[in-house]
Amino acid sequence: VAGSSDGTVRAWEASSGNEVWCTEEDENSIISVMWSEEGGMMIAAGASDFTVRAWEEPGGKEIGHFEGNVSVVRKVAWSKDGKLIAALSWDSSVRVWERSSCKQIRCLQGHRLTRIAWSNDGSMLATHTSEGQVSVCDMSSGEMLRCFEEHLVIVTDATWSQDDKLLAAGSSDFTVRVWEVRSSKQWRWLKGHQDQVTGVAWSRDGSMLASRSEDKTVRVWEMSSGRRVSCCTGHEGSVTCLAWTRDGSFLASGSSDCTVRVWEARSGKEIKCFRGHTKSVTDVAWSEDGSMLVSGSDDTTVLVWGSL
Repeated sequence: VAGSSDGTVRAWEASSGNEVWCTEEDENSIISVMWSEEGGMMIAAGASDFTVRAWEEPGGKEIGHFEGNVSVVRKVAWSKDGKLIAALSWDSSVRVWERSSCKQIRCLQGHRLTRIAWSNDGSMLATHTSEGQVSVCDMSSGEMLRCFEEHLVIVTDATWSQDDKLLAAGSSDFTVRVWEVRSSKQWRWLKGHQDQVTGVAWSRDGSMLASRSEDKTVRVWEMSSGRRVSCCTGHEGSVTCLAWTRDGSFLASGSSDCTVRVWEARSGKEIKCFRGHTKSVTDVAWSEDGSMLVSGSDDTTVLVWGSL
């Protein structure tokens, strides 16, 4: 599934490439699209009308229209159970709605917020800023539980471990920090990148963390020791997106060099290099069984790649 500046959201059958459904064209660009992990739903955010909409899959029937934003929506995120939807707007506010009733239940105000990330149990929402802070909010009360301030410059990405005990964040200070959420202690400080860290991603079992960077590399870190396991080199441009296979054996990365590459996580060995996009790759995702890889690009195409 993909959203576009033409105002549409389209879904394709991965195996054939056939379009399954498409929403009506709209003057409002689609900024962010995300599947819910449960409930068979997907979500899109409109650009100029400030709203968030949700569709049902299969069929593409619109099932929710969420209002209240006073600025363009830049990021949307489902809670893992699909019951709550959060949206970050350019005015640095975060609004949370119940999916079933479309009722707004929280409005969090921040300063220069850049991203949001749900905990896996849906009880907490992490926000991070262009000034280096990462905050954790309790969704039942709306209160801030933790604020991590070790990064002194923009935090580019933050992600929860599967058990929600750890929170990892990458920064333009070239480092990755990992905190124990309950104790607020910094657990790991991972150094090695030579340029801004653009994203971080946990392996499913939480034993490893991958980081991508404008230094054109992907680095894999062992969490039990904090040591670097591998450094994946080969991209000729900034690494823009990253995804683990379910079993943690392989990583896929996309880059501004227009390629998608697959790496063996522990050795850093390049397994495949897929060429076909003509502009920067913006997102990559594995099928659940790891047999297919999909990539989206600024060239307005979505490509599906076969097995390794």
